Amino acid sequence: MIAKVSRELVILCIALAVLWPLGVARAQGDIESLLPGIVKIVASGATKKTGTGFVVARSQGETYIVTAAHVVEGAERVSVFFYDRPSRAVPGTASRIQASDPRGLGLVTVSEAVSASVTPLALASDVRMSRGDPVKGVGHQASHGDWGVISGDVASREGSLIRIQAPVEQQTSGGPVIRDGRVVGMFVSQQPNVGIAITALAVQDYLDGALPPGAQASATAKIFSDDFSDGNADGWYYIRGGWSVGQDSGNYYLQGKGHSHARPYEGENWTAYMLEARVKLLKGGIHLEYLLSKNGGSRYYIGFREDEIYIDKQLPPDKFMTLAQARKGLTLDRWHLIQIKGKGGKIEVYVDSTKQLEYLDSSPLENGGIGFETLDDSEAYVDDVIVVPFVPHLNRPTSRSHREWGQTALALPEAKQGSGSTG
Repeated sequence: MIAKVSRELVILCIALAVLWPLGVARAQGDIESLLPGIVKIVASGATKKTGTGFVVARSQGETYIVTAAHVVEGAERVSVFFYDRPSRAVPGTASRIQASDPRGLGLVTVSEAVSASVTPLALASDVRMSRGDPVKGVGHQASHGDWGVISGDVASREGSLIRIQAPVEQQTSGGPVIRDGRVVGMFVSQQPNVGIAITALAVQDYLDGALPPGAQASATAKIFSDDFSDGNADGWYYIRGGWSVGQDSGNYYLQGKGHSHARPYEGENWTAYMLEARVKLLKGGIHLEYLLSKNGGSRYYIGFREDEIYIDKQLPPDKFMTLAQARKGLTLDRWHLIQIKGKGGKIEVYVDSTKQLEYLDSSPLENGGIGFETLDDSEAYVDDVIVVPFVPHLNRPTSRSHREWGQTALALPEAKQGSGSTG
């Protein structure tokens, strides 16, 4: 009996010896995949400060990094060091600094080209932290070295403020708080053996007003994305066969001609999301399908022509309704950033970050996928398709004036009821 127990105990110990390192390796692997998006920041001015930051977006050749405000406040020069070339200083520009706020944030923009391995870290703004939750952090403190990993537990949480029991030093300010490989917060200050952090939701709220138009979506965890950079449209299917992948100067995109549809296979159960895509209309019109049912019998479709934009709705078997219209269309042969946001029956349509239409449906469609439909005698290109969760106060228009970004705000047209034609 003793021999049997001993033998089983030995087997159990061997199993634990094998499985335990795998668990540790997996945790480290989760961190390892995030390191290219975490940076070291050295700010020089009256004093020299070292801190941490992480990439939240890349757009139009620029890389956007969020950090704690006190790391870059008052700096005359900001140098950024990336994980793939840790000894090379890249100049950065600090802006949107929430000065004199011990829990404030700042944005650092790098205009110089950086490696393609530098990928934005998605913010897990849907995760709620609780006392006792295990977390990790990455920073550049003396005790752990550059890109050193620290471990701790959530000691308390009050609103957007998290206190983490961990040996956090000043150089970790601006670094991500990580749980299960996801960014759930950011360190902003420290006390003896305690790191003070804010939630990913608070970081996302700040970024919503700090990032320029076109960069917002990449800072949010994606449900779906496709930029067709691999030269194919795997994961999509076509109806009537008028769609294919095109190329221009090395850039791949989805192109549609005539009355036809392109739809991804996934998305049947999506709800409360934002669809973002770049669209170039060459002639005719295009529909962006939203909350599309599996069989295509029900959907919203947002139409774009040269002289109008409209929100229509289809219900089975063949009932079509026009919900809202605007006498403002797309400039032909030019790329436009289109965003469609919906939750609780409210649909908002943005063109180049300016709201053009909105409608509140009293009998809303609940869930469904996306699609693109070119109409008769039409041609259009589609690229950089992204679907992200839509949280209204996080995805609202930026707080800055449109003039600051060289755009003109347009008056929102009144919703117009009526019957539409089929798409």
